[in-house]
Parts: sequence; C-alpha cells; structure tokens
Amino acid sequence: MIPEGNKKNLETLKRAVANGDVALMEVKDKVTGELVDAICAVSFDGTEYTMSPLAFMVRENPYERFEPPV
Repeated sequence: MIPEGNKKNLETLKRAVANGDVALMEVKDKVTGELVDAICAVSFDGTEYTMSPLAFMVRENPYERFEPPV
C-alpha cells in the first residue's frame, strides 16, 4: 500500500511540473551518504529559492533494477 504522504507528494510534484516549478538536483542521502538525483519542487518567496526534494531517480537502468507490479 502506498503511504498517504507519498500520494500528497505526487500531487505536489504534479502541480510543480504544471507550473514549471521543478528541478533536478544532485543531493547527498543522509542515511547512506550516497549521491542521488532528487526531483524537487521549487518555490520562491521573493528573495530566496527553496528546493523541496519529493522523489529521487535511480542512476542505473530502472527496467533492470525494479520488478513490475503484478
């Protein structure tokens, strides 16, 4: 079952994409220390930009890494 928080993040991501407020950033995973590519919603308050990571992309071939749902 997909957690409600992930469903809300997807809706935020969809709005950000529709508005052109999305970016891809390389960030460091606090748990593993690994560099990952994060899909971020971008907001601007008039003076500063805020990047809110919503998802990350795998660096290898996703078709080889993941099994499709059954």
